[in-house]
Amino acid sequence: MAEINYEEAASNIDEGKIKRGLFYNSTANFVLIDNLKVLKLNFEEVSYTISREKLEKWYGKELSSLQDYEQWKKEVADKLSDTEYIDKFIKENVEIKNK
Repeated sequence: MAEINYEEAASNIDEGKIKRGLFYNSTANFVLIDNLKVLKLNFEEVSYTISREKLEKWYGKELSSLQDYEQWKKEVADKLSDTEYIDKFIKENVEIKNK
């Protein structure tokens, strides 16, 4: 498990930026760190938890396959502007707990 603590309130950051960051950065962490099972991001008033298991179900494959540039571009980078896709990703993969 990796846990990242921010000295900032998530409410001070644009909601779209938080959502895109959760999508992109969590995927990148799991793609690049083979033994990472859970990623937890703690802000002052809320925490976001994402698991490898859920992301592998979301993408339908082992995440290491996204190390291929074309796969990464198609399945991650090109999705950053699709707010519906990002919202669905958050709803289905991210556990949100208010503190």
